[in-house]
Amino acid sequence: KLLGPDGLVHDPQTGAIDHSFAQGSALYGLLAWFEDTSDPAVRVAIEHLISGQLKRAQRQGDMLVDPTVKLTESSGSHLAGYQIYPVIRFYELTGYADALTLAEGLTRWAISDPVLGANGEITKALSWEGHIHSWLETMAGCTRTARTFPAPEREKTIGRCRAVYDWVQRSNATSFGWIATYPTGGSSETCAISSAIRLALELAAAGYPEYLDDVERFVRN
Repeated sequence: KLLGPDGLVHDPQTGAIDHSFAQGSALYGLLAWFEDTSDPAVRVAIEHLISGQLKRAQRQGDMLVDPTVKLTESSGSHLAGYQIYPVIRFYELTGYADALTLAEGLTRWAISDPVLGANGEITKALSWEGHIHSWLETMAGCTRTARTFPAPEREKTIGRCRAVYDWVQRSNATSFGWIATYPTGGSSETCAISSAIRLALELAAAGYPEYLDDVERFVRN
């Protein structure tokens, strides 16, 4: 009932289209439901949601940009990028063309975001620009989407995602799985820990099994 005729999630109180990060949360829930049941009604809902997001994205070269997530100091690509993982997973399950288009376009946008420094560092600190959970989840989606890219672009994308993960581990995490909410922050969100695990698993699947050591430590803790 939260999905409007445009396919997007709407705030039940105001009727307004909800934030793209919330669209991603809905996609994760619907994806889990679809993977468990293969319910055709759920499939249709996911397709409408993905196509709705695609329609309001703006094409810039080979990137898809979501103008609704613009932040004070950055584009907010990681807030829209939160959707990438469930979108590309849905494409793998169904072959839905809009899903591949959206995942690839958002991946190229996030990977090129200037908030990420040359060594993978998140250059904004205590603001939404530096929200580590969003960045790690986005990089997990980018790593998985990179499977569809030609070899040079695939390696460049995965290298960028590795750099972000490695920087977070060096500077804003512990060996047993504590992950800061924001760079230099003193709190830790459990969702950031789960996103670190997801990204580590994707990097391992991409040919870097050494990241499984991190996953084991995080899960044991």
